[in-house]
Amino acid sequence: MRVRPFLAAVAACVVASALSPGVASAVTPGQNGRIAFARLVDDGWEIISINADGSGETNLTNNADLGLADDLSPAWSPDGSRIAFESLRFGNGGSEIYVMNADGTGQTNLTNSSDASEWDPAWSPDGTKIAYTKCCPTGDTEIFVMNADGTGAANLTNHSSWDADAAWSPDGARIAFTTNRVDPDAHEVFVMNADGTAQTNLTNSATQDWGPSWSPDGSRIAFSTDRDSDLYAMSADGSQQTPLPDTPGLDLWPAWSPDGNALTFVSYWPDGNPDVYTVNVDGTGLANLTTSISSEREPDWQATGSAPPPPSGDGTVTGTVATTTGHPMSGATIAWKGPESGSTQTIASGRYLMGGMQPGKYRLTASARGCQSRSASVEIKAGGTVKRDFRLSCR
Repeated sequence: MRVRPFLAAVAACVVASALSPGVASAVTPGQNGRIAFARLVDDGWEIISINADGSGETNLTNNADLGLADDLSPAWSPDGSRIAFESLRFGNGGSEIYVMNADGTGQTNLTNSSDASEWDPAWSPDGTKIAYTKCCPTGDTEIFVMNADGTGAANLTNHSSWDADAAWSPDGARIAFTTNRVDPDAHEVFVMNADGTAQTNLTNSATQDWGPSWSPDGSRIAFSTDRDSDLYAMSADGSQQTPLPDTPGLDLWPAWSPDGNALTFVSYWPDGNPDVYTVNVDGTGLANLTTSISSEREPDWQATGSAPPPPSGDGTVTGTVATTTGHPMSGATIAWKGPESGSTQTIASGRYLMGGMQPGKYRLTASARGCQSRSASVEIKAGGTVKRDFRLSCR
């Protein structure tokens, strides 16, 4: 739902903030654990952890009351044992990426930059890398990736626009992010390969869209928006953009539960104070977990235990359809026959994606009106991703 005047005031602070308009999230499939979030305490931000029912509240960073730091943007590691976060500490030139144990011990600076600010960390699904936003030594805001020990930093986006809010897909193959490269006054959700290639617009909207969060099965991406509803989700290829359950007030920062059945987010409803909420994806079970007088933001849900068994069809096929001259083809049909049959259509960028495919051998056929069809054979393996592009000869 929408509170327009309030949204305008908050958006001016949130979207333009150097701390990024919305933390992206990549939840690991598993059992639902604790929820970490940032809270304003004694004029500084702390990382707080609670049980999924709101009990067992623990301050993990304990720096704000000493005037030592602002700690924000918590991101659970895939095994739930550590939390990466953003910290602006006394004496540092800007915010840095830190990591700590799940109980708050062992707080360690990973980036150690003297000429830049880094924020919004996001773990790769295998826990070996961390993507993050880096600003300003060159005047641009970019998505970087580094090893989990802070070594090997590399720029993934390499674009003159504002790029932030990295979120890994559960299979580790892609990274969703927020950018204003289409319109400097608006934000879109893009996706790219994990090496920075194939940067593609998913939302293609005139609205403000930011803060992507992948579902545990990789089939959907939740995000914040200023449309008719504050929280939306779309298919991983950008299609089927639909509202998510929300409150009558302003809602931000959606993140999936590890079992995929619920969301956590921050809502300013009912009293204008931002609290951490949870809700089932079917709209039932809305619950305010914090009910505090402090401001809270950026919740992230810990995965614990073993992941639920994967579905029998867990392979993915993706690619693009274009003319022989390289022009992307929107609305082209990709049909497949094999252990199962079906079809899908390409989006405006010419991209297609089929997830949840039964393992086995398939025959793919790309077709479009006025063009010669092309076919190809692929073999899908459990948990694997196959990339197959088509070039059609058209009249």
